[in-house]
Amino acid sequence: MKKNKKLNIGLVVSAHFTHDVYTSFLAPLQPILIERLGLSYILSGLLNFIQRFPSALNPIFGYYADRINKKYMIALAIFLSAIGMSLISLVPNYFYIAGMLLLTGFGSSFFHIPAPVILKRLEGKKVGFVMSLYMIGGELARTLGPLILGGFLAYFAFEKSYLMIVPALCFILIFLKNLNISEAMVKSEADLKKKSEESKESLIQGLLRHKQEYLFLLSFLFLRGFSKGCITYYLPLYFSSIRGVDTLAAGMYISIVEIAGVVGVLTMGLISDKLGSKKTLFFVALLAPVFILLFIKTSGFLSILMLIISGFLTIGQGPLVLVFVQSIDELRPSFANSIYMSINFLSSSLAIIIIGFFFDFIGINTTFYLAIFLGFLALFSLKLIPFKQ
Repeated sequence: MKKNKKLNIGLVVSAHFTHDVYTSFLAPLQPILIERLGLSYILSGLLNFIQRFPSALNPIFGYYADRINKKYMIALAIFLSAIGMSLISLVPNYFYIAGMLLLTGFGSSFFHIPAPVILKRLEGKKVGFVMSLYMIGGELARTLGPLILGGFLAYFAFEKSYLMIVPALCFILIFLKNLNISEAMVKSEADLKKKSEESKESLIQGLLRHKQEYLFLLSFLFLRGFSKGCITYYLPLYFSSIRGVDTLAAGMYISIVEIAGVVGVLTMGLISDKLGSKKTLFFVALLAPVFILLFIKTSGFLSILMLIISGFLTIGQGPLVLVFVQSIDELRPSFANSIYMSINFLSSSLAIIIIGFFFDFIGINTTFYLAIFLGFLALFSLKLIPFKQ
């Protein structure tokens, strides 16, 4: 990589980290909001849905994202998310907080739609590697964000949360000043914008033109979402209910899985640049449920080792899917990315809800086995996805 290219990629990855640090504040802030506003757990849980609701509108945002300057769209996204989370202590009631989180949700959509597109155009060859770096930025933000917030609250009162916007404003200035897009990329973006504007194809027509890719992608992500949900979102419940681990200690296992996932994200991107994204994804998606099964069937240190490998393989699939998404629609890459974001949000959310339903009716252990079976079933959908290597 040339020095300028490295700087640009580093800035976009850093922007991902900066943005996602702010959106990660909601979970650790919930106990404070519940206490101060007297919220029920239902209303508290609804805040997460409100923050993510703009994802449902991603196809609309993505349709127009290819026609505007992505550099300024990213800067605006960071500003919206930072101001939404930083001013949350100043609003008087639940409805205003919901409004702030909705603002943060729009910022999240505005960021995640164009950022992978810029990275693909910056690095045309080793796309898997840069997508890995991009995802590591987000994973580290979700890991460190609560710690950053905790450090802030240890020195400042919650009422001074507005001070948290200062780092975001500083980064935005650095980002806008130092992100230098090459003349070739500017020309490529201009040509893409011109073609997009000249195209008479509507949003629905663009969706239907690639319906096969999107349908099989939806099927794969939905079926895979069961096993991923079990070893991430529901993992503490599994350890506390099935293995009798203390609730606090059970929560630590998520950190183990997330750290393994960060390593997996980087490794899979490098491997895919050598072997091809579809071949790598199929192999990894085949092994992931195998190691989740081994995690359930073993105990002690061996079981934890199987869990680490499961996290490595399951979360590590992220950049491989992103590489495919960026190849779906060369004319409107931001639109394709927005469709993926909506599909991923809806499929994972639905899978997690269904998992909870099965926990109540067939038990946690049996549901884990069912999730493993569905993980193998997802391979059929993956096999039918028409990848462009």
